Amino acid sequence: MNITGSSPNFVESISSLIILRIFIIDKYGCLLENNYYICGMKNVVNNKRAYFDYEILDKEIVGVVLLGSELKPLRNGKVSIKESYVFIDTENNCPIIKNMYISEITNTTYVHEETRDRRLLMKKKDVLKWEKKMKSGGITIVALRGFFDEKNRFKLEIGLAKGKKEYDKRQAEKKRSDIKINNDGY
Repeated sequence: MNITGSSPNFVESISSLIILRIFIIDKYGCLLENNYYICGMKNVVNNKRAYFDYEILDKEIVGVVLLGSELKPLRNGKVSIKESYVFIDTENNCPIIKNMYISEITNTTYVHEETRDRRLLMKKKDVLKWEKKMKSGGITIVALRGFFDEKNRFKLEIGLAKGKKEYDKRQAEKKRSDIKINNDGY
């Protein structure tokens, strides 16, 4: 068999045998390899700051209504949800995410706004339940992470969150540093 004239699949199969791959299992039970989920999901963006600033009470995975020109920057990871927040439009009973940044593509005829309001797709009973909890006071909805699902659709994980006080943040930082010190053996 001539290796130089062989098909690319043959070469890929040989290279996959030689390369050592490391797999990690996340909290949802999916295998993660090089930022790609083997069960079909690919993480695009994470909001680590939300876990530091807020206590997450409940989570929900929702769809996002996007324009065609927004998909390419999403696939390339040119998106940010750090400054974004979600509010519920009382007129239409639908959640809307504000300040979610998706960069522009320069070589297209149609250019979208980078931080436009984007409608979220969520079940009506969940919207009403979350709206009721928000009206009780002190609770907001934040975006936690964005990913492509197994059907290649962009989804957001949003969370019902309650703001932490400054001393709560310090205690969380202290616990994190204690765990780090114990794991390092110092």
